[in-house]
Amino acid sequence: MVKNRLLYGIALLSALLFYVFYYVRTSELIFLAVLLLPVLSLLVSLPSMLRCRQLLSRRDFVRQGEPASVVVLSLPNRFFPSAHLRCRLELVDLTYGATKSVRVQLCGHQKQTLPLASDHCRCVEARVKRLRIYDYLGLFWLPLRKSLPTRTVILPRPIPIRPKPDLSNLQHRSYRPKNGGFAEVHEIRPFREGDNLRDVHWKLSAKVDDLMLREAMQPEDSLVLIALTLCQEPAKNDGALGRLVWLGERLLEEEIPFSIRFFHPETGEIQTTAIASADALQDFLVGLLQLRWQVTPLDAVPCADADTVFVVRAQPEVEHEA
Repeated sequence: MVKNRLLYGIALLSALLFYVFYYVRTSELIFLAVLLLPVLSLLVSLPSMLRCRQLLSRRDFVRQGEPASVVVLSLPNRFFPSAHLRCRLELVDLTYGATKSVRVQLCGHQKQTLPLASDHCRCVEARVKRLRIYDYLGLFWLPLRKSLPTRTVILPRPIPIRPKPDLSNLQHRSYRPKNGGFAEVHEIRPFREGDNLRDVHWKLSAKVDDLMLREAMQPEDSLVLIALTLCQEPAKNDGALGRLVWLGERLLEEEIPFSIRFFHPETGEIQTTAIASADALQDFLVGLLQLRWQVTPLDAVPCADADTVFVVRAQPEVEHEA
């Protein structure tokens, strides 16, 4: 805008000198036209300036290494040509704290695509700062209402663990009685006072000459725990999260629910999250990457209450404890 005002000042000064030294009717008209040009530009630009809107669009989730971007859109009034829109966009790394500032200029129904680095797992928030709409000459501006910040989460890619852990013995630890309903597994035991007569195994009772009960049993899953420990280095954390995703997907394929125990990156407190589906695993990663990783965790997560523990650290190895 400073450049436009400087050019207009030079044009106005030139028209004034032409009017002073060459006093004719034409020089007077030229001077008046140049003098009133900013007012005319403002009046013509006001409908578009008041109705123009700015939007941010992005993909909510992308995998590490995939193209990621934030698109800045200008939505002008369809009946009037749009004036210039300028803003400063801040790209904030919520996970590691880095900030990048980008200046954006749009004219008309335009859009500008700003690429996001997806080399590391993190969450990037786009914030609009100093949003202004200018008239056609670029001499006056009005502030616009800023759009809400948008977030793009860079999710990890699965990294296979070698050697591949044996998960066949983790499906069920034992069986426990089921209160009512159908079950594929049953246990035969003597009838006790208070039992339901509908559960009596009459054929077997007739053979042994005593009331025998068919008791429905349901599997009791073993407590499988993944102990996750992260650090302040993005490259090492990418490997840990990739191995976590791979291991979690293998457990879910075997229909083995598990829990993830980790140090909260902002408070340092130990937290445990139960995972029973692929959506729950993705939601956990999205929530984890939107936290500010500013607390250096301890080296080991306490897991004494678990039956099976997989220790995933920011290192190439994964430890398996039974």
